[in-house]
Amino acid sequence: MRRIPTGARGRRDRRAAPGFTLLEAIVSLVVLAVAGGALYGLFGTNLLSLGRSGEIAVQDPVVRHALARLAAVDPWRESQGAFAHDGFEVAWQARLAAPVRQGQGPDGAGDYDLGLYDVEFAISKEGRRLGVWRTRLVGYHNARGLTAEPRA
Repeated sequence: MRRIPTGARGRRDRRAAPGFTLLEAIVSLVVLAVAGGALYGLFGTNLLSLGRSGEIAVQDPVVRHALARLAAVDPWRESQGAFAHDGFEVAWQARLAAPVRQGQGPDGAGDYDLGLYDVEFAISKEGRRLGVWRTRLVGYHNARGLTAEPRA
């Protein structure tokens, strides 16, 4: 029978026992768990970001179309409205943001009264609201000048 060498206090010599100790195994499992948790959080965040960027890529052309269409609207005459574009519904509402002012022309006072409007528009698809955007538009009204007469 072979004797295992012992240290000065009667313990076994660690150099003689091959493999990992229980403490080394537990430490390596903890390090592995922390690294796995960090990777899981990283991938989860990336998947959420990927989904959000996909939604933005779909919404961007609709928002651009809505802004172009609203640029042609005179909020002085129309204070709200709705339209559809590529399966999306766009509803908008305009509110006067500053007091109405008289426009200025080259000779001083102009023929038009001008108002600055806050326009808020919401985009939804199949009843689910995708977002709310805001812009400002100028409304105008010919208050003092010549007006075009309707043709007969």
